[in-house]
Amino acid sequence: MPDTDPAERTGNCRLCARRDYLRPHVCDPCRSRLRHRLSDLFELWTQLAYPEGDLAPDNRTVTVDSITRPADPVAGVIPAAPVRAPSAQPRVSGTRDKQLPIDVTRADLLAPVVRIGGIPVDKVTTQAIPLMETVTVIENVVIEGVSHPIPIRRRRPVLDSSGHPIVVIPDDQVGRVSVAQMLDQWVRAWMDERYAGENRRPEPTVPALLFWLLDRLDWAYDHYTPIADFADEVHSTLTQLRTVLDCHEPRPILCAGVECGHCRRRNCLYIPVADPYVECAGCGALYSLTEYGELVKEQHANLRRDPTDAP
Repeated sequence: MPDTDPAERTGNCRLCARRDYLRPHVCDPCRSRLRHRLSDLFELWTQLAYPEGDLAPDNRTVTVDSITRPADPVAGVIPAAPVRAPSAQPRVSGTRDKQLPIDVTRADLLAPVVRIGGIPVDKVTTQAIPLMETVTVIENVVIEGVSHPIPIRRRRPVLDSSGHPIVVIPDDQVGRVSVAQMLDQWVRAWMDERYAGENRRPEPTVPALLFWLLDRLDWAYDHYTPIADFADEVHSTLTQLRTVLDCHEPRPILCAGVECGHCRRRNCLYIPVADPYVECAGCGALYSLTEYGELVKEQHANLRRDPTDAP
């Protein structure tokens, strides 16, 4: 029979709050799903960082004075960077904002880890920085021997009455936090929670940070209280990666026509992607693949005895 009766559950899993865990403090399906999402995170980040097939090799050649050389010798050495396609939105007059020639979201997600004194800069709220302002200055530019005053916009620190720069606490980061920055933040949080001997931080790259977290994931299930916050941020980052890559999360497989053995609802059972379980969307009951096979056989036998019970 699948897990426990829904009426007897306490929903003490820290991730789904629907099922009881067998090992503190996360149920087995949520353990499997979070590990699978971390694997997806690495695969999608790899696709974003190392795109394949976006640039076709230029194999054209030309022959000059019996010497064959590439038609475009620069293309193989300095390939073009990925650029955004023209916007499909209608043009709005009266604005000076121009579309950037790169995908800013892609650049944000691929940005490296930034640390100030070993602390991720996007999470620091006590690190003071100079207050900057944009001003227009007139500079003389000499063109063909003639000096021309040209206005140029520059950024400079704001000074107080004594001539010292004014420092302020930075606001929230503009843009999206990179994948590496998000993982580095959780590595630091887990190190603070574990023990004093955990003082060697991994290399600030996505593969190294992910390997470090995956290696300690079982510990986090059992001992790390904010594990749900970690799972939510991983899911949010996955959604951003899928949006940039224009791909969708695989849909679960619906077990059409099968009735849940607990809540008796039909067409509520489904098989989540990469999970060895069958789950009921109505009551949250879980079935192993073997138990699900026995359930289907039982309902098929009952249907042969009583054809009026067909869906």
